[in-house]
Amino acid sequence: MKIKTLKGREVITALFKQGAVVKAPPLLMRYQKNDALPNLHLGVSVPKTKFKKAVDRNRVKRQLRAILQKNQAAVCDAFAHTGHQGMLLYLDNKIPESSLLESHLLVLLKALKEK
Repeated sequence: MKIKTLKGREVITALFKQGAVVKAPPLLMRYQKNDALPNLHLGVSVPKTKFKKAVDRNRVKRQLRAILQKNQAAVCDAFAHTGHQGMLLYLDNKIPESSLLESHLLVLLKALKEK
């Protein structure tokens, strides 16, 4: 299974209204099952209220995307290899180290797998 990018205003809005939530501070995952999708569709977001500069938001998003690609097998395993869509949010106001961010992501995936 491959991780694809989550796109579309209506899809993202519906995800935030109806999706389930898993928290592992400073990360939050909103997700929902969608049988029409053969792959996993994930979006990455960093709120403007946490980082005023776009440069900082983009850096954190790049870090998250790189870690998601690096741990693609673990991400697909957490979603049980079925069609899902989700949004990963970073909710801290400090730029993280990649290794620390990766450990937080693995904790989030473990919590997601247990749900």
